[in-house]
Amino acid sequence: MRDVYEAVGHAKAYDYLYQLATHKTLEEKDILELHRLFYQQIDPEHAGKYRAVPVIISGSKYPVTPPLKIEAEMKKFVSWFNKQEPKLHPVVFAALTHKKFVFIHPFIDGNGRLSRLLMNLALIRNEYSIALIPAILRHAYIASLEKAHADDAAFNEFIADRVIATQTDLLRLLTGGGVNIQNGGVNTNNIAQVGGVNSLKEQILQTLESTPGINAPGLAISLNKSLRTIQRYLKQLTDEQKIEFRGAAKNGGYFINQI
Repeated sequence: MRDVYEAVGHAKAYDYLYQLATHKTLEEKDILELHRLFYQQIDPEHAGKYRAVPVIISGSKYPVTPPLKIEAEMKKFVSWFNKQEPKLHPVVFAALTHKKFVFIHPFIDGNGRLSRLLMNLALIRNEYSIALIPAILRHAYIASLEKAHADDAAFNEFIADRVIATQTDLLRLLTGGGVNIQNGGVNTNNIAQVGGVNSLKEQILQTLESTPGINAPGLAISLNKSLRTIQRYLKQLTDEQKIEFRGAAKNGGYFINQI
């Protein structure tokens, strides 16, 4: 029956996840609600509540956050999520979201499942499909996560590979097996190629050439993308000195940098 309850709880949590995808920010109460929905039928006493006892992760040599510090660490996590989302590549951001949450380990149980829910929230908020981690890859998954205590590279690459593999499976499903995508693994140095980043940058530059001075909301409407996505790429193009913002914050706009 526990397996049934987990499946039903997961379905409820995923429904709620897609509601959160449209919110401007993530709040601590959202994470508590995700855990409550997932865990309610399994253990109602602890569902949606931070743990009050110390725990260890079997097979890991690293400790998790002690009970008295969980609430403070979760507030830091939520603040980090909202500040870093517009700055990081979505796949890197999703991997770091997973890692940071599971290293806090705020609940008595279900932390791994919730970390993957939050990882997928980070992806769908930025117009990516979810990433699935099959049981057959559990050893590689746990090993790369353990390495992330010292270096994020292996775990970032593992999650990037899962994003591509899941998207490939979805495309194969939608095209009846007619898709042919070659991928020998993703290096995190090239991770910005996932999801057509370059083509969107080119679209933004083309729009600025034809409509100089357009602002971020205008670009979002013109290119049919979320404002959050447009703002992230505008920052990248600004950092690359390809564009510049001119005028006041409320009524200014973006222009091609002629320097």
